[in-house]
Amino acid sequence: MDIVGFGASSMQGIGDSAGGFFRRVESTLTATSSSRRFLNMGIGGNTTRDMLARMQDVTQCGAHNLIVMLGCNDVPRDNDRSPAIRTTPAEYRDNLRLLLPAIQGTRSLFISSFPVCATRTGVHDETLAAYMQIALNMAAENGYDTWDLYGELKGTGLSPWWAPDGLHFNNDGHAMIASGVEARILGWGITPLPFQGEGVAIPMAGGEVMAPAPWKGEE
Repeated sequence: MDIVGFGASSMQGIGDSAGGFFRRVESTLTATSSSRRFLNMGIGGNTTRDMLARMQDVTQCGAHNLIVMLGCNDVPRDNDRSPAIRTTPAEYRDNLRLLLPAIQGTRSLFISSFPVCATRTGVHDETLAAYMQIALNMAAENGYDTWDLYGELKGTGLSPWWAPDGLHFNNDGHAMIASGVEARILGWGITPLPFQGEGVAIPMAGGEVMAPAPWKGEE
């Protein structure tokens, strides 16, 4: 069965020279099953308004499994250059109420956005946390499996995983997400396999994932 990835720039693969976590998962899992197609429908800069406008791209796929990572384009921020595209919490909830059941697959996984650098992005931690909680609640209400990546990584020191903009993950960050997604695709709810990297352990639900060695610049 096809696996569809839906979301914004992190789903698209921005920040990762290997194409992003979804491409990494595709490379691993298609090595053992050439009949499985991976369809990446991540578009950088999309908000939930944009995703509502193109949700038919998913519904036209027929039977599919689904990975969703929305990102934080809906979230208001300081010194905002695009304030008109942001949504209020109420609109965000309403958009997800329409979007998530429409695109739902046979099995569906919702991943909350990882924390971003408040200094570089202007996104306040408490604001992003509130939006991610809305999204997780809506996903759970619609029968999605959920991975609270934001909650698991908040406060753990993510500088080694951030790309220079502080908004996206770099190669190592995408590799960590890919490890968790691969495990969930194969087991749907089973504890994710540890990311085989160097560095300190970061606690996750049911286990630990290894942070990479300190990031030394653009990859």
